[in-house]
Amino acid sequence: MINRARISALLLAAALAVAADAPTDAEWAPIAKTLETSPAEAVPQVEAIVAQYPRWSDGHRALSAARLQTGDAKGAWSAARAALAISKADATAGALGVQALAQLGRHADAFKVADGFSDASDTGGVVAAQAAVAAVQIGDHARTSTYLGAAKARGIGASPVLDFVQAKQAMARQDLAGAASGLEAAVAARPDYHAALYELGRVRTVLALQTPDQALDLLAKAEDSFQSASRLSQRDAASRFALGRARLERGKRLIAAGKADEGEMILRTALSALDEGLQMVADNRDAKLWKGDALLRLRRYDEAVPHLRYALSNGATDRALPFNLSLALTKSGKPDEATEILAGVRAQTVDEQLTLAMNAFAQGNWAGADDMLRKAMTGLDPEDSKQGPQRLAAIRYLGHCARELAAAAPEGSEEREKQLETAADAYKKAGDLNDYPSRHWYMHVQAPRGPLHAFVAGKQSITWNGFWNPPAWKLLAANYGYKVTKGEGIGGAFKHGPAHVMLWGLLAFIAVGLFLKGWLLPNGLYGKAKPASTRGSRQPSQGAAQPGASRTRPASAIARKPGASTVRKPGAPPAPGGPKTPFGG
Repeated sequence: MINRARISALLLAAALAVAADAPTDAEWAPIAKTLETSPAEAVPQVEAIVAQYPRWSDGHRALSAARLQTGDAKGAWSAARAALAISKADATAGALGVQALAQLGRHADAFKVADGFSDASDTGGVVAAQAAVAAVQIGDHARTSTYLGAAKARGIGASPVLDFVQAKQAMARQDLAGAASGLEAAVAARPDYHAALYELGRVRTVLALQTPDQALDLLAKAEDSFQSASRLSQRDAASRFALGRARLERGKRLIAAGKADEGEMILRTALSALDEGLQMVADNRDAKLWKGDALLRLRRYDEAVPHLRYALSNGATDRALPFNLSLALTKSGKPDEATEILAGVRAQTVDEQLTLAMNAFAQGNWAGADDMLRKAMTGLDPEDSKQGPQRLAAIRYLGHCARELAAAAPEGSEEREKQLETAADAYKKAGDLNDYPSRHWYMHVQAPRGPLHAFVAGKQSITWNGFWNPPAWKLLAANYGYKVTKGEGIGGAFKHGPAHVMLWGLLAFIAVGLFLKGWLLPNGLYGKAKPASTRGSRQPSQGAAQPGASRTRPASAIARKPGASTVRKPGAPPAPGGPKTPFGG
């Protein structure tokens, strides 16, 4: 695209040269100012002054540029052709004409216009550069190289247009990183380069889809590019559709990452961008597909149905589309239509088989979902770690199907018990592979089936989750008696669990024995022990003294006067240090 500032400068300079077929400076200056700030508002003003001065080529050129900026490619070509009719060597008008024809899809005509310029008439190589852009857009690599070489030979030098062309060539080679780099350079040199902004947004979107770990950042940058492009033109539906899609993808990823509130907010902004584009192009199939997807994820099922149905009936190739439409119909209370949509779908991959099965499950078709899951399981390799999540999901949903089929069977019937056993086996299998939701569902299925199943579920929960597991111990304690007796009371305990009876008997005997020991011995069988009486007895004599050894009194002996009585008077306190009785001191 021709630099807007350059066009305005050329037009203003031409306006200063007053001629009979050109407006005066006073007439043109306010229009030129409006062109700078709002091309859409300036278009009718330029049209009026061109009608007044039909031989003024600069006016036709300005009208072509303004119409291009507002998305009117047909009007832009008409104005550029008028300028070229006045001056065949007008390179700026030629470049604008090539751009307009390329946007109209008339690339052969665009190349004819470009070929009408020579090295002398295409000063600066602007026409050849725009022809290179047109050629690269249709994948004509030979023409691209020819026009690119001509532009360089004519002295175009460093140019955002060349950066753009080289970036498009990199895109053709699947070098998306190189393409992004070239487009970023083009936008840095010319922030209002609409085509470069749009293509940069597209490249960033594709890179986001290919690199999940960088997707959120790349999608946010893609949104910035599309938003900048859409601001340059009020009639640019394509940039608004692309902006809506980028926001949709980012919202989906935020929700998957557990950031539901933020993700749903982004989805609502996606709807705003898509609605702006649909006001310009009401029947855009892809935009309706993306809008339906966004509405579905916002749980606005009734609103999603017509958009998804339109996309499907108009040939949209998104493999998830029939599944999404089927889900929206089911949630909208139209299960028959949902079933009809899926009836015509043929799953081609394991992922699609699983999706088809889970959609059938969501519609209440338990038997059909079970059959589809078992077929999908045959395509899953247990040794392939990448398929681990899919395999666990398939096993878990097999359990879900059996559980729902059991609920539909008569209470107490053999079919009900058979399905419950199938469900428990599936959940246990997935639980053994560390699928935590399946562990929860195993307990949910087993505990209500009876004391024996509840006891087994408690043991299994401890095996999975460790000994610090209060709910599991609660199940074990509550159902232990039934496990031992099998519901036959004390007789059943001796019959089915003699080892348990012996163990509990031994534990009871030990407990009772310890109690009796603690209670009987202090108060025990023989009463309290009584100390021996000292009344009338003789104290044991001291051992014979060794020859030569001096005899000393005991430390407790009391010194007495000669002749003092050693007999206490009645009621007198005992002598200190005297013999103690059971009732003494």
